[in-house]
This record gives sequence, C-alpha cells and structure tokens, in this order.
Amino acid sequence: MQKLAEKAVDDYQLSGIAVYHRVGEASVNILAVSPHRREAIQAVAWAIDELKMKVPIWKKEYYEDGQFDENHQCNCEHEAKWKTNPEKIAMEKKTDILAFNKYAQEQLDQMIKDYQKHEPNADFESFIYMDDDKAKQIIKHVKDQYISGKLSQQVFQPLIKLYLSMKHKLGKNLKETIRRETLYNIAQALYFLYIFLYFTDDEDIKKFIRDVAGLMYKFDNDEEENQSDKKVEDYIKRLQETMRKEFPLIKVQRKVIFKSKQELQNEALTVKRLLTKMPSIPKKAGEKYHIIAIDWFNKWKSYTGFKFIKLSEDEGYTDDGNGKKFDDDNDKNDDDSDIKLEKLKIHQDKNQDDKGYPGPINSTEGFENLINDTIFLKEPQNDADCFHLKTSCKEDEDFVIISHEAWIYLEEIYGGQDLPRQSIKITTEDDEQSSDTKSNSTQFTQGVKEEFMIELYMKPIQIYILPKIQKHPCLKKPSTIYISRRATVHDLRVKMAEILKFSKKDNTTVDQLLNISRIWRLETGENVMQIEREYDAESRDALPIPLEGRILADQEIIEDINVAEQDVLLYEVQAFAYLKNNNYFAFIPKQMVQREKKSKNSIIKSMKAEDLDEKQLMLLPIDKCIEGGKSRGGLTGLQNLGNTCFMNSVIQCLSNTEPLVKYFIFGCYEAHINQRNGLGTRGRLAQAFSELLTEIYVGSSSYVAPWDVKNVISRRAIQFQGFAQHDSQEMLSFLLETLHEDLNDVSSKPYVEYKDFDGRPDEVVSQEYWDGFKKREKSLFVDLFYGQLKSRVQCTVCSKISISFDPFNMLSVPIPQTKEQRIVVKYFPYKIEEQHREFVINVSDHFSIGEIRQKIMEYQLPENQQKLLFITKVKNKNTIELLTNKEKALKQQLERYEELCAYQKPVIPENTDNYCLVELKISQNKKSWMLWSGGVQTISYSRLLVLDKRMTIRDIKLMIFKQFRYLIKTPDIPSLTKERRKHMNEQKILEEEFNWFFNEKDSQSTQYEALNPLYQIQINNNLPVESGMIYGSTQPDCDFCKKQHKGANCNLEVLKDTMTLRQILDTMKFDRDFELVVVWNSNPQANLKSLENLQFDQVNLAQSMNNNSLSKKGGISIYDCISWFSQEETLTGNDKYYCSKCKEHQVALKKMELYRAPEFLIIHLKRFSHQRATFFSSRKIQEYIDFPVEGLDLSNYVLQGKEDESIIYDLYAVSNHYGSLNGGHYTAYAKNPINKKWYEFDDSDVTRLDSSKIPTKASYVLFYRKRR
Repeated sequence: MQKLAEKAVDDYQLSGIAVYHRVGEASVNILAVSPHRREAIQAVAWAIDELKMKVPIWKKEYYEDGQFDENHQCNCEHEAKWKTNPEKIAMEKKTDILAFNKYAQEQLDQMIKDYQKHEPNADFESFIYMDDDKAKQIIKHVKDQYISGKLSQQVFQPLIKLYLSMKHKLGKNLKETIRRETLYNIAQALYFLYIFLYFTDDEDIKKFIRDVAGLMYKFDNDEEENQSDKKVEDYIKRLQETMRKEFPLIKVQRKVIFKSKQELQNEALTVKRLLTKMPSIPKKAGEKYHIIAIDWFNKWKSYTGFKFIKLSEDEGYTDDGNGKKFDDDNDKNDDDSDIKLEKLKIHQDKNQDDKGYPGPINSTEGFENLINDTIFLKEPQNDADCFHLKTSCKEDEDFVIISHEAWIYLEEIYGGQDLPRQSIKITTEDDEQSSDTKSNSTQFTQGVKEEFMIELYMKPIQIYILPKIQKHPCLKKPSTIYISRRATVHDLRVKMAEILKFSKKDNTTVDQLLNISRIWRLETGENVMQIEREYDAESRDALPIPLEGRILADQEIIEDINVAEQDVLLYEVQAFAYLKNNNYFAFIPKQMVQREKKSKNSIIKSMKAEDLDEKQLMLLPIDKCIEGGKSRGGLTGLQNLGNTCFMNSVIQCLSNTEPLVKYFIFGCYEAHINQRNGLGTRGRLAQAFSELLTEIYVGSSSYVAPWDVKNVISRRAIQFQGFAQHDSQEMLSFLLETLHEDLNDVSSKPYVEYKDFDGRPDEVVSQEYWDGFKKREKSLFVDLFYGQLKSRVQCTVCSKISISFDPFNMLSVPIPQTKEQRIVVKYFPYKIEEQHREFVINVSDHFSIGEIRQKIMEYQLPENQQKLLFITKVKNKNTIELLTNKEKALKQQLERYEELCAYQKPVIPENTDNYCLVELKISQNKKSWMLWSGGVQTISYSRLLVLDKRMTIRDIKLMIFKQFRYLIKTPDIPSLTKERRKHMNEQKILEEEFNWFFNEKDSQSTQYEALNPLYQIQINNNLPVESGMIYGSTQPDCDFCKKQHKGANCNLEVLKDTMTLRQILDTMKFDRDFELVVVWNSNPQANLKSLENLQFDQVNLAQSMNNNSLSKKGGISIYDCISWFSQEETLTGNDKYYCSKCKEHQVALKKMELYRAPEFLIIHLKRFSHQRATFFSSRKIQEYIDFPVEGLDLSNYVLQGKEDESIIYDLYAVSNHYGSLNGGHYTAYAKNPINKKWYEFDDSDVTRLDSSKIPTKASYVLFYRKRR
C-alpha cells in the first residue's frame, strides 16, 4: 500500500493520501488531499481499481500518524513473497524509477508554465488531456524521424508529455479497450524515449536510460514476478537488438573536439595519403569503398584546408598511375599553402554552429538528393542496404568514392551515415572462352587479365510472396529488393529470410526460412497477381497448381537469370502439410517441354530438307519456307529489358533482312562458326541471334525477351554492360562486325600489303583492295552489307595524290546545314499599346546581329527608319541581354526559353551621356489555393526604357504610368469632370489620375481602387550573391534602404520623389544595372489580358529558299546528305595528313566517294553533331530528311558500274530516335518480308504502319535493299 500511495501522490500531484485497512474486514478507507477536487477523486478511483486488480487479500498495512505500520493479524502470502525477494528490492534501488518520474514531472511543470503564458485560464486537465489520435500522431512522427536516421531534440518533450498524459489517463475508470490502447501508448512512449536516451550525447538526461528500461520491463512483465539483475540485463539486450533492427540509420552522436590549425592540417594530410593509395580501378572483388555526398566532402575540404596540403614526391600517386585525385584545383601559387584557420571552438552549444564545421558525414542536403526515394525492402543491420543511389547521380558531380581506410578514419572523427559499396568482377566473354577452349588450342588458353569495378548501383528486383505470410506486413503487391548483380540466388534467399525473420517477430531462424522457401522465374506471360487469384479460387484438391516457369537454383548468378525491371520473381513458401509429394509447396513446374531446335523438315513446307543445300535454301523466298499455323512470321515484339530500346530497334531492322533471316533460321550459319577467332564470340552471339530470330518468326508469343543476345553482348563489350541508354548506330555496328567475325570463314588472317596508286586505273586498284579484303574477311555479312569507298588525299605542298579503297558496312552521311536559316524575331514598339510584330527572317548560317537589325529596319516605313533598334536575347520573358552589331549568333546557341527580340529605340538628342537604359520587368501578384502556383509571377515581356538622368523619381513614375495607361479604366474622379478634361492637356490629366490612384488614399478611403493600388514599383535586386560556408548565400546591404533583402526587391518608395536618376546611379556601389519591376495587384480597374497575351502580327521577310535540294515537305533530301559526304574537305590542325613524300604532316585535301555499292545499303544519318569550337559542343540535328521509300537512285553517286546501269534501292527498315542528345527512345519501322506490309516495332508492341508516314524527323538509320 505504501507503493500505491507514493504512486498516487506522484501521478496525481496530491498533497497527501491516507489508506486505512480495517483489521479483520475486507475493506479499506482511502483519503486523498489535493488543491484540486478532481485530482483527489481520480486518485481515489485509481487506487481502488489497483487494489481490486492486484491484491487478492488486503495488504497487512495501516496508516497512522503519518507512518505505515504492519498488521500482524493479517497473513498475506503476497506480502511475504515481496519481503523475501531481495533481488527485486535491489533492482528497485538500481533502477531509480522515481528519479525519472521526478525529472519528467519537472519537465511537465515547465511545459505547463509555457502553456499558461499563452492560455492563462487553462487548467491542468485541459493541458494534460491527449486523445488517442493525437497520441498516434506523435508516435508516427517520432517513428518516421527515427526511420530516416534523425535524432532531434524536439521529439523529447512531446514523448515526455505523451508518457505522463497516458499515465494520467490510466488512473481513470476506463473501458478495457481504451485501457489497452493507453497501455500501448505508454509502452511506445517509453520505447522511443529509451532510443532517444541511448543515442543522445546529452549527459544530463542520458543518466535516466536505465530508469526508462526499468519502467519498460515492468510494463512488459508481471510486476509480481522475480525481477533479477540478469533478467533486466537480458531484457535490455533484447531491447537494443530490436532497436537497431528497426532503426538502423540512427547513429550515436559524436562530440566535436578541439582542433587546432596544425591538427586540422594533420587530419587533411592523413586523408590525402589514404586517398592517394586508393587506385581508381579495383584490384580484386570484395574491396570495400564508401560513398560521400559531394557537398559534405567539399565542406570538409574547406574546413581542413585539404587542397592546400602538399604531399612529398615519395608520397605521390601510385606507380600504376591509377591513383585518384581529390584536389579542387592545382594551385600554382605556393604562398597560398599557408592555411588561414583559427582554433575552432568546441561544438557544445546546440544553437551555435561552428565555423565551417561539416557536421556528421552525409548529413547534408546533397546526400538526400543522392538517395533513391522509392520504397524497397531493407535487410536489417545492413548499412549497404539502407540507401541506394539514383542512377542519374554521377561521381565527382554528386558524390565521391573513398577507400575503406579513409572512411574508418573520418567516421571515427565525425560519425555520420555510411553508404558502403564493394568491388565486383566484370563478367566478360573471355571468362567463358577460357573455360570452353580446348586443351589442344594452347594459343587461346593463356591467362586473361581480370577486370573489376565498384558496384555503385545495386540491381533492383521485384519479388512477390505466395502463399501469403499472415504475420508479414509487406508485400501486398510486388516489392523491390536491391542486391548485387554478382550475388547468387542463395544470397537473395538469405536476404529475403533476414527480412521475413525480422517481420515475423517470432523465433523462426534464417535456416528454417531457407528450408521452406524457393524462388521462381516465371515465363513471359505469367502474372503473379493472376496466379494469386487462381490460387485463391482453387480448392484443396486442385493443389499443387502447375506454373509456366522454373525454380531458380541457389548457385545461379543474379546477372544471369535475366530479370528486367518490370519482371517479378515469385517467392514461394511451404504452405500445406498434406502436399507431401510436392514438399509442402502449393505450386509445381509444368512438364518442361524441351525446346528442341526445329529441324529443316519442320520449318520448310512441302520440301525435303536433305535435298537442299545452303545455296538452294538461300534462293528460296522466305514466304515459302516459314511454316504457318500459330507462328508470328516476324511480327513479334521485343521486351525492353531496361533502357534496351536502342538494341531492340536495330535487331528488328536486321530481323527483316530476308537472306539474313533464312541464313540463321535454317541453320546455315552453323557450318561457318569460327571457334578460333578471338575478334568474335566464338559463335555465341551467332547462336543466340539464331535462336532469337527463330522465336520471332516461328514462335507464337506476341513478344520475346532478347536476354541471351543481351548477355552475350554485355560480356563481349563492356560498354554495353548494365542498362544505360546507348546509340542504336553503335549497337548496329557492333552486331554487324561481331556476327561477321563469328562466321568468318578465314581462321588465320593473312597480312596483305597494297601497292601505291601510281596513276593506275581505279578499276585495277579497287579490285586489288577488294581482293585483299576478301582474303581476310569472308562471310555472309560481307556479301550482304559491305561495299567500298574511294578515298583521295592530295598534299597541298607537294601535290602528291594518294588513293585507297576502303570497305564499309554502313554509310554515315552528314546532314547539310543550309547556307541560310530561318529565324523568328519578336519586335516590341517603344509604346506598349502599339502593334507588336513577329518577323520571320532568312539569314546566313552564322548571321550577325547587324544583319537582323538591317532587315527589320528596311521593313519600317520611311518616317520610322531613323528609329534605331535594340537587338536582344530575352530569357523567360524577364531577362534582357543586349547584343552588339558585330556579334555573331547561331540559331542553335539559343538556350531553352531564350528568344531573339528587337526593341524600338526612341529618338534622343546626340548627347547620350545624359541618358541611360533601364529594363522594366512586368509581373503580378497572383493568388492561388495551390502553393506552387501563387506569388509574384512574370506576366509579360520586359521593356527597355530610355531615361534622362535628370529625371526625378516622380518623373519616372509618371512615365511608367503613361506606358500602362491604356490598360486602366478611366477613373471616376470627382475633381476631374468631363468638362474640365476638355480644357486640360494630356500631361495634366495624367498627373491627376496618377495622384488619384497612388497619392490620395486617405481622402478616398471608401474607394476599393484607392485602398488597393494598381501596382507597386520595385528596384530589382541584382546585388552580387556570395556563397558563405556557414550561413549559405548572402548579399550585401541594399544601396538605397541599407537593409538586407535576402533576394527580395527594394520598394521604390524608399527614395524621395525629388531624387534624380543620376543621383540614384551615383548611389549604387556595385557594378550592376539599375532595373525596375512593376508588380501589378488584383484590381478591377486594370485589364491585363492584352498585356499577358500579347498579339504579334507575323511579317514574313524570308525569301524562298533554294528548292533544288529540298523535298516538297521542306526538308533536306537524302541526296543532299550523300553529296555532302562526297564534298572535298581540308585536313588541317590536328587532322593534318602525313605525306610520305614530304615526310611530315601537311595540310591536305580529302574526298570520299562511293565506289562499290553493297547489296544491302545501311545509311546512318549523323544527327548527333559534335563540334569543337561552338558554344554548344554537342547537339541533335532535328531536321526533317526526305528519303524515298522506293526507288533510291544512286547511279550518279556510285563510281563503279556501267554507264547505262541503274543502281536503285528500296527501303525495308528504319531505326528511329525520338528525343534529345541526353535521352530519348528508339523504335523501328520495317517491311515484313512475308506479307510485304510495313509495321512499327516499339519494344513489345507491333502495329501496322502506312508507308507514307515513314520519313520523319526521327529517322536515324535507313536500311535499303538493291533492286533486282
């Protein structure tokens, strides 16, 4: 009873309490004393409930004269048990729970005082009351903070209040359900308080951590049980284990220590040495690395003076030259090596940020921007699985990679969030070749140098659990799990077991979960959601359900199981004991039908395959050879495996190359596989390509996944590993060359030496080159796709001519840039109300600003031709950049949202020193219920005002008002009658109206228009911005009001109306332009629609362009591209030609021409332009290129051939690219060789296409077949 009394006093703030047990009777008297009647009644009710619940017979104590005495007449086993339990008494002393309760009460008292300052009439009950929704809100907020790794001091007091509020609530007469909820909230509050106390560095409150643990133990266990030290310690260990699993991101906070200048130098020197030892390329798999956000790393470098630290020569970079460099720049001035750092103050004050101190590692905004914010399943206690990088983030731009040794050193000092990664071995074709090479081929069994890389981006895999695990809260839909692409399926199962073990919250071990689970790779077309519906609908007798798919073996590599981003793996767990025959699993693989390779008899209709040799097979038309029935006949899509549209596009083009299809489907290629050619894949790519073409033509699926082809390509060409976007032309080039090498009949390529030209006929020399080429290269690809180019180079010094004939399998032609280009220039008159125009002008390729000005002025009427123009570049309508007369401009140099604009310049006196140019920006205060769409917004193009420096502020205001007067309704001014207006000049009327709108607010207070001015005029804040280390970006004080605006504008009203523009300009301290901003308010007096939606009369000054080279659609023709390809060019600079006669590099003239035309001509339009000396070094040329679908006549472009022979091609496929240089999408158009109809292939989708729609601006690679 003594404990009961003490608890009542503490919980209900009683002045005293008396509990009297009448001897011999089952009754008790309770007296509570409190200044608040409500508290006393609640305390008594709570005490009675406690006695009823916990004391079977009244305790043998009575209260008298302020003391509790023992009643010896009562035999209470319960009390005897308490007396004889010294361990419990020792625990109570060790976990001084009352100390924590006292501290919590002090915190509550302080919170009440703060509360009463704002609510002086509030009572205790109104403050302490907290409903269940509010409690859940606090718990959720704190939990979200902890999950993200944040430990804020701001969560401490809400948790204290939650704990005390629920305790107070518990003392009331509650329903059982409410009581359970209250107990749960108390347990949660204590749990989160324990976590806070465990990780905080505040020693004043950390001392209560064991008190809180003791309270939690009492809540989780029966109060009457033995509570030994060992039990409590075991409880705390389990508590901490749960805490680390549930909130792995919270780290123990590190204290900032004193660091002198020398200590900081030593720190930077140590890290620099460790980083210098780190090679840029890993030496083996399994090496540990760590990712740090670039903004934290730069802050740390500045804090320690990292860039000023110089290593001695013997401490330089590693001998292999692979050492990474982390300096900001190369400081040429050695005097700067003196680091100007003061002794740093210890970071004790939480409200004071140390100068330059970077804080915990990765505690910056840059780190948050690195992290992929998609929801995924995390493995507990695995730092590498807490965060995953966005694939858009780049090294040295968004993050840096440091060695494990450097991380350990930095983490010991700063603490912070770890993002570890490891190196993996790069899978290459050589790995498989070395294992498959026969022992007698000793020249191919030599060791291959292994390659390694840091695995920055883990592979995302979608997983779905069936049957459902009832205790598992996740996976109501397919969920993502991240894992190394070099991990095994067993590693994936272990990771899933760790996640499920933690989620199940029982005693199931990882080994037990491994024994009852397996992972399925479902076939294309199977859907896990549909499988679940079928499973739910089936009866017990129908189980197990057969599935189309296979069970993955533990030793399989994740990279090799061919899982695309949209594919879902099925994670199956044992479900039913009666399914013993299927090892208790609910699903079973369907009888796997071995996909035997179709024989020639099964593919070729009504013919005996053995009677046909390769030559005869290749002569047959393909529509006579493919079997009918369910086969798709080439109309099969290709699944996008993850940014593989570029590969799908070119594969579809090649799959509609008729002789190529027959060659691979009929198995003709098998006799030509070159196992000894190290330049190919020893037949692997040819084999995979053959199987893919068979699926496309003979298979029945609407789409297939080209995994085998993708895997072979990735292993052979490292640049195509992963799932980044690539150029379809580069992929096509790789496929043509590698497939050719796989099937090259020449096993040992002889060395061929060619004779000099020496004036011999082209026919002789070209044939010599062609024969030499055929001695080394012999395959179907040479027969189909290879032609010959004539190259003529002439030295400009000695006039020596060199001619060679080079083979090609793809003709890359430039897109000609016309000598004239069409541009649009917006014209703004000086008076806003006058008509605006939009000029369409033809100018030269590198036109000058003067050329634009001249063409516009020529259009003006004679009386206006004296008015000059400002030619400008305007960005986002509100930033004007003046362009000079001689300045050159490229149409392509205009950035996004930039336009060429011409502003009319008024006639001013010759003395221009008295005038200045002022930009007037036009915006409006817009209100919106959407946060992102309200505020001040630009509503029209900025204007240029030519102002006399002698003008006053009032003159400027009047001029601006005059400019916008046409937008404003004529006000009803009592003093300005219609009669009076007739006898006043325009300027006087303007002044009267201006005064009414802006200067007479008091006298017109009843008028809405007077209370709500039309607009405010502000001085644009273009003060220089300085990036600070502590306070972020800062600006100097305003020149006019001497205040800090922090990016905002200064109101023009701070300047006196009598102040002149010259005085204003003299006041400005920094080299900047004086710019004004008009901010319109919502006022019915002003109609801004005409200002917001400016109407431009279009004036076409463009003369008709040269139509000789343009199609009817206005684009450039394919013939222009081929002509440009054959134009003579000058080799100079770095491209100089080495003349064998002059014995040095010389300027030369070079010309390339088509000499021998192939059977199948592939034309690559060079849409991606990479220029050395322009503002934009790379761009995509979006011009429309007109090309014929039928009848491409190259008779005038191919040198070889008879004069009367026509060389005509017909189009059969196109690879298209949509988008820009930095990203986009690839599709294909192709003519099916069976039904001769055109189709569009967009990854998995195949649709009919009208041939008239084939040439587009997206056309990239053209496939032509020579007409016979």
